[in-house]
Amino acid sequence: MNQKRGQITLFVILGIIVLLLTSISFWFIEQRSTIQQRDIPNDIVQVVTFVEDCLQEYGTRAVRILGQQGGYIQLPRNIDQNPWGYIERLPDSGIKEPYWYYDGELLYPANLQVLEKQINDYINANLHNCIRNFSAFTDKFEIKEATNPQNALNKIKTTTELTNNDVVVKLSYPLKIRSKGVESTTEYSDFIVHVPARVKKAYELAVQIMNKENQDNFLENETINLMVVDKKIPFSDMAFKCGKMSWNLDGADSISENLKETLFWNMPRIRVKDTNHAPFKSDIKEYQKYDRYDNMDLSGNRYIPFEMERLKIPDNLPPDMYEYKHLYWEVIPAQKKNEYKDMQVNINYDRSWPVEINARPSKNRKLASNAGKGYQKYLSFLCMNIYHFTYDVAFPAEINIFDPKAFNNEGYNFRFMTPVLIDHNKPNRQSSLKIGFSTRERSEEFCDQLDYSKEYRLQARDNIDNSPIKDANFTFACGRYECPLATATVDNLYMPSVYLPKNCRPGTIIGEAPDYYKAEAVITPTDPMLVKLAPLKPLTLTISRRKSTEIEKNTLPDSAQEVTVQLYSEQLDYNWIVVVNLTHTISESTRGHVELPAIDTSYDINIMLSQPDALGQKIVVGGYKNENWTIKAADLLKSNDLLLSVYEKAPFPATEKDQIAIFADLDKQEIKDKLLPVLRK
Repeated sequence: MNQKRGQITLFVILGIIVLLLTSISFWFIEQRSTIQQRDIPNDIVQVVTFVEDCLQEYGTRAVRILGQQGGYIQLPRNIDQNPWGYIERLPDSGIKEPYWYYDGELLYPANLQVLEKQINDYINANLHNCIRNFSAFTDKFEIKEATNPQNALNKIKTTTELTNNDVVVKLSYPLKIRSKGVESTTEYSDFIVHVPARVKKAYELAVQIMNKENQDNFLENETINLMVVDKKIPFSDMAFKCGKMSWNLDGADSISENLKETLFWNMPRIRVKDTNHAPFKSDIKEYQKYDRYDNMDLSGNRYIPFEMERLKIPDNLPPDMYEYKHLYWEVIPAQKKNEYKDMQVNINYDRSWPVEINARPSKNRKLASNAGKGYQKYLSFLCMNIYHFTYDVAFPAEINIFDPKAFNNEGYNFRFMTPVLIDHNKPNRQSSLKIGFSTRERSEEFCDQLDYSKEYRLQARDNIDNSPIKDANFTFACGRYECPLATATVDNLYMPSVYLPKNCRPGTIIGEAPDYYKAEAVITPTDPMLVKLAPLKPLTLTISRRKSTEIEKNTLPDSAQEVTVQLYSEQLDYNWIVVVNLTHTISESTRGHVELPAIDTSYDINIMLSQPDALGQKIVVGGYKNENWTIKAADLLKSNDLLLSVYEKAPFPATEKDQIAIFADLDKQEIKDKLLPVLRK
């Protein structure tokens, strides 16, 4: 038996050797055939073959790097010098996957000519590393480089054409070749190779995907859907559970870690229609049977429970129905639906990549059970929790176009990154939330490498009276890094001079000072470079109660009642939460306070009024909600108190139905207008 196994192994090895020899023979025959077709003199075939082998090698390298870096070999400065502009999959690998969309701007290569130039420049700069002055031929030939009329600054000139089937690389390289022992010299200059990768097709499909994502927000919508159905990510729900419920945004088993896990497993399940994707488990007709339910509108239907019973989900649904209905992306227009049937599209998220996530309501990166409706839509009464959280999310997604036929079926990858941007539970491709923004860190290596060619004087000024601010601290921030700079003191006339780190531009300067709201300013060449800070105006809080039966009348709150107030400004990234215990009269119930930046802005204000019921359980009995409470800095500075009028449901909301109805009342514009907060002197 062992002898037979040995014979089989020997035959397998011999078969592999024969296959390799056959492949090599075919390659040489193909090369010789190509050379013969171009009528190349026999005495220089070796030299021509050598140059074209080098051209093939560096053309292939260029094409592969181009694919790994989203159509770029040399990244544009606005990407390369922006730490938010790319993802480096392997540290120190030198390969950076660029974002094709960043901060509202498309950053992909504008056309095929950009890709072709990238290949040309790479070969022109690196081909000599392979040629090595023809040192391999010193015994047989004397080879001299002639002046290239097409490129006076370089002896070589590369011209690339991206075709539908491959990459054609032509090289103009004038040579004078003389065999040793022979007086005659042969001149030759035109070389050509074909790199077997459909870069043009991959690039065109990638551009369609990027544009479609910006148009339809497909990745954002599907991320929201995945968050909603993930039981480990609190979204909107009614939980019959006593006591507080809480979640962490960061750390082990946190919302961000669970979201990373969800993205890691589900992003690859996305298929792009009319490409070479994994087949569904059932015939497409089985899925199409249920298309008629997609756009059914049950809004305003008093008999929704009966409709839902009629639309009961069948037991024999295909197991991947969710993927067909939600993760099947229609990108390619009808007139091009047959052009990419042999191309694959893979969408990925790696666990090591960042996820930036903020939630409302939250405090110290924690979500808890002490909120009401709107951004405070969490209430606890009896043993039932109703909650609703809104999220801002930003994370990178990789789009990989794969040509399985390239390089003799070895395959070719064309990759780029796109940010997925969610703002208040809605897609927002214009969101200012940056991937990496909330995880800034100090790196001595980064901060200590300074640009000594330019010195900056920094000054913080009051944005109201323009006066210099004492004791202001300045920090340089760029990407995920921040570096402490200096403090404004009397010794430096409140204008410290600094040098900035050289490896990141443009960067920003953060200014902070006691009794001021911190601000961030993009670096400018002005002297001094200014950061305007808004003074924080302290206000007492006065609470007034408006019963639903006497909405025009201010009344005293009950001593057992409690008010939770949240003020949030997206423009300022400002969030203030305070709880006021109403144990005194209106005029005395000012132990609550708030500090607001003196800036013209609008706030999302959410108030919850709660009190114990007969069993001692805290329940919500009212509140106030306004998504656009606008104030002027001038009015704020003249004020010392903020009067908050709070709606209370009357009579006492004893049933669950009454308690839930409170939130419908708070959504009414009439209530918003009549109970508008008032700044008072």
